[in-house]
Amino acid sequence: VKLEGPSSELDDLKVNEKAPQDELIGDIENVDSSARLTSRARKRDKGCVVAILSGEKRRSKIFGTLELMSKKTKKTAPERKTLMFRRLRSSFALAVMRMENCPPRLRKVVEKGVKGKVFSVAVVKWLTTMYFPLVNYEYAGEMMDSRTRRRIVLESNNVPEGFPDFVESSTLPKAVELVPEELEGRKDFRATRVFTIDPKTARDLDDALSITEVDDNFVEVSVHIADVSYFVKPDSAFDLEARNRATSVYLISRVIPMLPRPLCEDLCSLNPLVDRLSFSVQWRMDRKGNIIKTWFGKSVICS
Repeated sequence: VKLEGPSSELDDLKVNEKAPQDELIGDIENVDSSARLTSRARKRDKGCVVAILSGEKRRSKIFGTLELMSKKTKKTAPERKTLMFRRLRSSFALAVMRMENCPPRLRKVVEKGVKGKVFSVAVVKWLTTMYFPLVNYEYAGEMMDSRTRRRIVLESNNVPEGFPDFVESSTLPKAVELVPEELEGRKDFRATRVFTIDPKTARDLDDALSITEVDDNFVEVSVHIADVSYFVKPDSAFDLEARNRATSVYLISRVIPMLPRPLCEDLCSLNPLVDRLSFSVQWRMDRKGNIIKTWFGKSVICS
């Protein structure tokens, strides 16, 4: 922000109501031009945004509603209809389009009424000389439809439901055969009672727990997680996609997994009564819960 005024205090800066509103709304990465700021009180600093140094990952789509506006410039002139796109939970217009420029497919939806309907726009171009951005419109669905709401959540946060072709075409790892060579260097917990701590509805079992009484004075508590790194090698297609997603996404009706389902629900899932490679941490504790000894390492379990 470039300041103009007697001091460098930024606390009292307010949005100038005369500034183009489209430059002040939405994600910061969509701001392509200078957004002018000023103070409403006299003798206070004012300034303007001269550059966006960094921003969040650009959203591919923005969801909102359309409002059909009618206006007559002259008494004898035909009525001019304009579509205004407003982002959800925002009162500002992000995009404007004349009805005569409306694509046929979108026009059919609009002519049936826009109340209760959700639309999406993808920003194509937004130059500093443009008051509103150039966007592509798409009808998303009814506002109260659960499928529409799920789509809004996923696409607004760039969460893909499927996997790209380079991941789908990659060869999935094979199930490991627990031969002695594979078990070398791993602590064997298969004779220990290990139980998973995920709910009954879970499809991928990530965590397991075991408690063993050593003697009258000590117990050993162990936590186990799946050894995903055995199947997902560094810089492989699965690794690159997992890095991009960072996490699985849990919705009310479904889960969008971080890895393809054969991996997260089978090979890398601590399914019951199946030997699984894992990472474990084991604490030896006294009866008061004081940690006496800690061990971290690779292991094998059967929950």
